[in-house]
Amino acid sequence: MDHFTLGLPGDAKTLDPQQAVDTISFIVTKHINEPLVTVDGKTKELVPVLAEKWEIVDPQTYKFYLKKGVKFHNGEEFTAEDVVFSLKRVTGKDSIHAGSRGRYIDPEGFEIIDKHTVIVRTRGPVGGWLDSMKHPYASIFSKKAVEEGGEEYFRNPVGTGPFKFKSWTKGEKIELERFDDYYGEKANFADFTILILPDDSSRVIALETGKVDMVYGVPPSEIDRINETDKAKAVRGQGLGLIYFGMNTLKKPFSDPKVRLAMEYAINKDA
Repeated sequence: MDHFTLGLPGDAKTLDPQQAVDTISFIVTKHINEPLVTVDGKTKELVPVLAEKWEIVDPQTYKFYLKKGVKFHNGEEFTAEDVVFSLKRVTGKDSIHAGSRGRYIDPEGFEIIDKHTVIVRTRGPVGGWLDSMKHPYASIFSKKAVEEGGEEYFRNPVGTGPFKFKSWTKGEKIELERFDDYYGEKANFADFTILILPDDSSRVIALETGKVDMVYGVPPSEIDRINETDKAKAVRGQGLGLIYFGMNTLKKPFSDPKVRLAMEYAINKDA
């Protein structure tokens, strides 16, 4: 298959995963950028990506042995310097995650042992920190590409992933292409186009007419009808999500503990 087209219900906000908080942006950047380690979606086990292996030296010190021969999309070699740059960047002003996931990383705790060995320290013991790297905040960037791109880097991202960025027509489409120098298993198709199709009906029609090969966000009312045809198949999968009601305890009325307790009693937890 030379070309694959995906239909999404919205456009990416940014192609810099350290500036993104939305699902659409993450869907795109996960094809471009990679972390050191991640969690296998099926086994739920921690597995290596850009790291060959790792050691937990103590509860707040992690030693990573990096894969050799890995290239960024700009042709630069992936090294320990890029790891330090990327994970230190997530703790600073250039990352929207600095106050959340980024605050667990000690910006002064990095140590480059050699070109392919690096030590990363957290601010004290952090449970599940390695597992958290499955989130795109822990993407590894090309230091050179980010510095050259400056404030416009998010428009022309560079990673180590199986696809490299080609173009972005805001509100219409994002085009990626296979990275032929990818260190792992090569992508199954040469060109990957993401079409922005906000309207549910238009997205389903595009799937049924062959304009796209796959869509996200199938309306529940259309699932049975689609599966009754031989044109496409709607797949349901279990997800892991957390929905919560956040209260600003510094402002009225939620500054009053009695109001918060009333909200607690008002929720039917057995429903």
